[in-house]
Amino acid sequence: MGATQQYAIIDSETGKIDRRIFIDQAIYDEEMAKIFGRAWLMIGHESLVSKANDFFHTYMGEDPVILTRDSQGRLHALLNMCRHRGNRVVRCDDGNARHFMCTYHGWTYANDGTLEYVPGESEAYYNALDRPSLGLIEARVDTYAGIVFATWAADAPSLEAYLGDARWYLDTVFNRRDCGMQALGPMNGSSLSIGRRWWTTAPTTTTSLPAICPVSWSRAATLVARGSRMRTSSRARTSTSS
Repeated sequence: MGATQQYAIIDSETGKIDRRIFIDQAIYDEEMAKIFGRAWLMIGHESLVSKANDFFHTYMGEDPVILTRDSQGRLHALLNMCRHRGNRVVRCDDGNARHFMCTYHGWTYANDGTLEYVPGESEAYYNALDRPSLGLIEARVDTYAGIVFATWAADAPSLEAYLGDARWYLDTVFNRRDCGMQALGPMNGSSLSIGRRWWTTAPTTTTSLPAICPVSWSRAATLVARGSRMRTSSRARTSTSS
């Protein structure tokens, strides 16, 4: 294993951050491998796959992933890549299906990732395929407060240990009500959005309030004004018709 690359990205005297972290391909690639390739990642919410055989397409870093609930109610995070030639087996955002078929050569997988059918298996492969080892690649999955997390790292700590005291922040948002929360998606490629503007949770936004609040206030003012005009117009039409 090569030596770990060291980056001097923070000036301890001024607190400034080296802008290479936003544009340097080598840093990006290392983050993909060492952070997104090993950390527990939030990939969805249980309500997105509430019924047996539901699935939802998402990502872990740059890896396309299928979040599924199999017929037994178990959750799975499956790499959306056929084990034969690497073609995607799911090409829609969500749905309900017991099987996923690769449209390239017809390899078919159960929604728990098991390889179930290979066309011409006896003629082309002489029944020598090791099916148990050729299922869709699966990540470790666990949940907290209805949120589904996954990791590719077999040696990663448990989700509970990984979250640690951060669970308090998740509780304040996702465990506030006894009835829990429900996620709505997909929504034009962005979640929790209003007017195509991204909204995030408090720990993120509080570090940059001057940048976010004017946009949010402006948008809110626009929506309020629009609603006021609509109510005024409605009352005018009602008065005219009466």
